[in-house]
Amino acid sequence: MCLAAVLLCLLLDSAQAPASKPAPEFEAASIKLNTSGSGAGSIDSSPGRLTVQNLPLNRCIQIAFDVYEDALFSGPGWLNSERFDIEAKASGPATRQELMRMFQALLVKRFHMTFHTETREMAVFALVPAKGGLKLQRPDPNDASSGQTMAHFAAQLSNMRDLNLGRPVIDMTGFEGEFKRNFPFRSDTTDSLELQARLTSVLAEQLGLKLESRKGNVGVMVVDHLEKLPTAN
Repeated sequence: MCLAAVLLCLLLDSAQAPASKPAPEFEAASIKLNTSGSGAGSIDSSPGRLTVQNLPLNRCIQIAFDVYEDALFSGPGWLNSERFDIEAKASGPATRQELMRMFQALLVKRFHMTFHTETREMAVFALVPAKGGLKLQRPDPNDASSGQTMAHFAAQLSNMRDLNLGRPVIDMTGFEGEFKRNFPFRSDTTDSLELQARLTSVLAEQLGLKLESRKGNVGVMVVDHLEKLPTAN
C-alpha cells in the first residue's frame, strides 16, 4: 500500500473529479446551525445513518476526509467557530467508509465547498507493524459499522487532541481492507505523556502496531471556498 499522502490525494481528487459513476449521496440530510453556545460536540454513525451534534465545520471536514488537524489549511475564520447539527440517512445499509464518502459529497454540495490538495514534507509518526506482526481481526460481516481502514485509524490517532502527538500519523503498515474496531484506549487523564505511553502499550499488545518517528510526504487539503450557511434542507 502506498503512503497515506498518496491515498489522501487520490481520495480528495476522486471526490472532485468527473466520473462516469456519480459519488454516493445521502437519501436525506438536514444541516442546522447550532446556537447553544456549548463547547461539547460529537459524531456518531450506524449502518446507513450519520449524526453530528454541535461540531464546527473544520472538524466535520477533518472527519469526512480523514485529514489531520494540521493538514487542513486556509478557509474562512468562522470555520472553527460556527457549529452545526447534521442528520443524514442513506438509502440503505452503508459502511462507515461509504458514509464518509457521502459526508464528503454532502459538505461539498451544501456548503459549495471547493478545495485542492498539495503534498508537503512534514515530521510524522509512521504507523507500522510491531515486532511479532499485526494482531488485527476482520470486521463482523453482519455489522457494516464494525470495520475501519488503517488510513482512517491513523487519522483517528492524529486527531486525538488529548494525546498531543504534535505531528500527523500516517499508515505505512501495508495492510489493505478493513479491520475490526477494537481499540481499548482510555483518554481519562490530561497528562499527554501518560497517554502517549499508554497508547504505545495498547497499540503493541492489542493490535500489533507501533509508531515510528520519520519524515514523510503528507497530503494536505487547502479550502479555496466555502459558504457560511448551507443550502436549504
